[in-house]
Amino acid sequence: MSRDDEDLLAIWKQEEPRMDITVEEVAARAAKFQRTIKWRNAREYAAAALVLVWMAFSMKDPMPGLVRAGSLLLGAGVVFVVVVLHRRGRATSEDRSAAPTSEVLRSHVAELRRQRDLLRDVPRWYLAPFVPGLLLIAIGRFLEQPEHWPAQLGFLLSTAGIFAFVAWLNRRAARNLDKEIAKLTDPRQLDDKP
Repeated sequence: MSRDDEDLLAIWKQEEPRMDITVEEVAARAAKFQRTIKWRNAREYAAAALVLVWMAFSMKDPMPGLVRAGSLLLGAGVVFVVVVLHRRGRATSEDRSAAPTSEVLRSHVAELRRQRDLLRDVPRWYLAPFVPGLLLIAIGRFLEQPEHWPAQLGFLLSTAGIFAFVAWLNRRAARNLDKEIAKLTDPRQLDDKP
């Protein structure tokens, strides 16, 4: 049985509301988390809109075919990321403050797990869609001006570094959500209530 299954089983086995945490505390944690998710998504949607507008304006300029194809693939990657974020990462806002503590707790922990899993998958759904477009742009620029290969190599290496940093940040955020899940599912870890 995995750690996630054990956590979920521990919550489901609770027949009485926990005495060490109140429905108000769980609801407050959930509301704060939902605000964080909404702001994250708003920033991502705004950034995607800016990128798409910038790309639309840049398409009117002459460019090599591979660079244009790479730009179109980048645009498709942006759209893909926004769709995945909307489907899998949107905040769920339900007012469950009138529900029993165990039900509010179950719901919040499920939401934490859903967002944690999304963060863990960032390399696949958030970063990978940009790779084909970036590679085509780099190849197109190299074929157009092969003497500038160091600049293209620098572009690819710096992009790889940025991608690695973004993946690391999201893995760290997922670990923080794991800690929050542990605090909510294991009463022994609730000594630092928010």
